[in-house]
Amino acid sequence: MRDRLDGLWCDEDFADWYPRDGRPGLSPAQLATVCVLQFLLGLSDRQAAEAVRCRIDFKYAMAMELDDPGFHHSVLADFRDRLAQGDRADRLLDLALARLKEAGPVRERTAAGSAGGVAGRAARCAGHRLHGPAHGGRGQGLVGEIPGTAVRSLLRYLHVDGRIPASLTGAVPSVAGWRLDSLPRGLPPQQISALLAAPDLGTPAGRRDRAVLTVLARLGLRGAEAAALRLSDIDWHAGEIAVRGKGSRIERLPRMAEVGEALAGYLTGGGPRCSATAVFVTARAPYQALTGTCIRAITGRACDRAGLPRLGAHRLRHSLATAILRAGAPLPEVGQVLRHRSQLSTAVYAKVDHAALRTLAQPWPEGGLRGFTRVPLRTPSGLACRARRV
Repeated sequence: MRDRLDGLWCDEDFADWYPRDGRPGLSPAQLATVCVLQFLLGLSDRQAAEAVRCRIDFKYAMAMELDDPGFHHSVLADFRDRLAQGDRADRLLDLALARLKEAGPVRERTAAGSAGGVAGRAARCAGHRLHGPAHGGRGQGLVGEIPGTAVRSLLRYLHVDGRIPASLTGAVPSVAGWRLDSLPRGLPPQQISALLAAPDLGTPAGRRDRAVLTVLARLGLRGAEAAALRLSDIDWHAGEIAVRGKGSRIERLPRMAEVGEALAGYLTGGGPRCSATAVFVTARAPYQALTGTCIRAITGRACDRAGLPRLGAHRLRHSLATAILRAGAPLPEVGQVLRHRSQLSTAVYAKVDHAALRTLAQPWPEGGLRGFTRVPLRTPSGLACRARRV
C-alpha cells in the first residue's frame, strides 16, 4: 500500500482531532497505520510498539527511519480514545476505501446481487462479532467495541445503498468501560510447578527457558524487565538483583535460592560464549539479547509442553501476587513485591483476597424473614442454607 498510495492517510486527515494551538508529538497517520497492523496481526499495545521499534516491515509501512526509536505503548490507547469519538472511525474507513478505489486495488461492486452479498456478509460478520466468544487478554476491553463498529458500518452501508431512509449510525451507543473491572487470573501452584518443569534441562536453550520462567514466577518480573536484565545487575555476594522497571527506575530485589540456582545453572551450564552483557540471549548466533516477544514465546512453549493453554508472561506475575495474598500477606506488601508505584494498581488484587472479603459479608437476616424457614442445602463446597416459605 505504501508503494501504491504512500500510505492510507496523511496527517491533514486528523486536523480536527487535536487542539488548534498545538500539534501532536507523533504522526497521527502513522498511529492509524499501526492500529490497522495491530488488528490484523492480533498484537497487544506492547507488542505493536515493540514491532514499530524492531521490525523493518513496520518501519517501511510507516516510512520511518531505521534508527527511529518509536513510541511508548500507552500512545496507542490514547489514539484509540480519540478514534472512538463520534464517527471518526467510520470517516477514516470511508477515506481509506475511497483512496483504495482511486488507486485500483479495490473496485466497487455495482450488480444488485453483489451488493446483496456484501450486505449479507456484513450482517453475518456483525452477528458473529456480537454473539461469538470473547477472548481474554489485554485486549478484552475492545471485545464490545468491535461489534458496535461492525453494526455502524452495516447501517452506513444500508443507508448509502438506499435500503433505509436515514443513517442510523448515531443510534448505536458506545460501549461503556470501567477501570479495574476484571479479575486477576492467577495459576494454581500445581500449574506453576508444571510450567517450571516443562523446559528440557539437557539443552542450553532449556536451561535458559527454565531460568526465565523462574525469574518470572518467583520474582514477579514483567517480561520486558526479565529481557532487560544484565550480568552486572546480579550481585551474587549480596544476594540481590537490580531490576529496571517502569519509568527507568532501578529497584533491588532479594535473589531467592531457587532463582539463583536457575540462573547459575544457565550461565555455567555450557551456554553461548559471547560478548553480550544481557543475562538472557538467543540460543543461536548472532547472539543477541532477548526481547519481550521472545519472553512471551518462551512462556508459550512451556505451556505447550505442560499441556496448558497458551498464557502470557504476565499471568505468572498475577499468580505470585495471589499466592502472597493467600499466604496472609496484606495488600501493601503485595504492592512492594510487585513494585507498584500506586496503591490503585495493587487494589485489584483485593477481589481475590477471599479471607478479607469474608469479613465484609453481612450476616444472614434471620429476624427479617418472617414466614420463611432455613433449609439445609448441599453444595459442591459444603452445606449451605436457603430460605423456603412455610
